[in-house]
Formats: sequence, structure tokens, C-alpha cells
Amino acid sequence: MIVLRYVEDLFVLAPWLREVLHIHGMDAPSARLSGLERPVRIEMHHRMPDGTEVDLILTNGLRTIAIELKDTSTRVFDQAKARKKWFDYVYAAINWSTHEILSYLAGNTDILEHGVGAISLRDNIVVVRSTKKPSKIPKITFFNNVCDKIGEDTIEYCENLRKRCDNGDEDACVEYRFECRIVRMCRQLRDKK
Repeated sequence: MIVLRYVEDLFVLAPWLREVLHIHGMDAPSARLSGLERPVRIEMHHRMPDGTEVDLILTNGLRTIAIELKDTSTRVFDQAKARKKWFDYVYAAINWSTHEILSYLAGNTDILEHGVGAISLRDNIVVVRSTKKPSKIPKITFFNNVCDKIGEDTIEYCENLRKRCDNGDEDACVEYRFECRIVRMCRQLRDKK
């Protein structure tokens, strides 16, 4: 088990893991001078009551996050869906590119409906954020649900985020890396269609 007590402790973690902590408010950006508001415990290979094993658990006493890790097996998404009943947020982390993950999710929208997030270990980024409760999105393809809605206002929004990030706004940087990556990936999917 690892316990993170100070903000600088976060730097030993992979960027995608720091991003997960930031997305769910566990990196306490408002408490940078005095350390983390609540220490974050990281457990690896935790046994669950049903005998299964969770690869990675993050908790700070207020919320818990489970992350299932696999090199290339799509089984990681099924495992993540099964863990949703025990944790606030659940991610499937796989060694695929962002484009490969988005393509897979386009044909498997039930993963998103269960609130499971996705992480690209290859690109070192959170591709889709986990939601606390299963979303009520209609059963249509990921491409039609998200990518078709990208317009000029979104492109302008991404440009503004990039400028704020360039000026040192860390929250804007995280949002830019997530939101605008999706914009670029959706354009690539649309061009291949």
C-alpha cells in the first residue's frame, strides 16, 4: 500500500493516474501549501469479498476509485463493469491508443452506460471519465452520441483552454488534454467513416 500525504508525492505517479486523482478531486489543488486535505491510499491487487481481485484501488475516505489494468485484453472492460457495484468510480486501463479505445467504445456503448471510464496506457491519458452513477444515455453509438455534436463552439472552447493552459492554469491543462483529445480523435474517426 502507498499513502500519499503531500502534493509533491503525486509526482511519483504516472500522468494518467495523477489525472484520475485530479478529475475526482483527490489531489486537493486548494491545499497545495499544507499537503493533501485527506491522504490518498493506493492499494494494488486487493481481494474482494467475492474472491475476485481489483488491480488498483484509490481512496481518500470520501470516495473510492477502482482501476482494472490489462495489456491488450478487452476483458478489462467486463471486469471494470463488474466492479462498479463496489466503487464510486471505475476505470478500465488498457495499453491501446486513444483511437483504438474510442473505436472499441463505439461498438460497445454499454460500457459507457455503466459509468466505466477508459484510460489509454499507451497515450498516458484518461480517454473517458468515469461517472458516479450509470448514465442514462440512449443506446446509440458513441460516435453519434459524442462526435457528431462537435461544432465550431467546441473548437473555439478548446482553443481558449489551450491559451489558459499556456498561461499556467493547471485545471485548464487537464481539461484541454481530455476534451480536446476527444475532438481530435472524433475528427479522425469521422474521416475514416
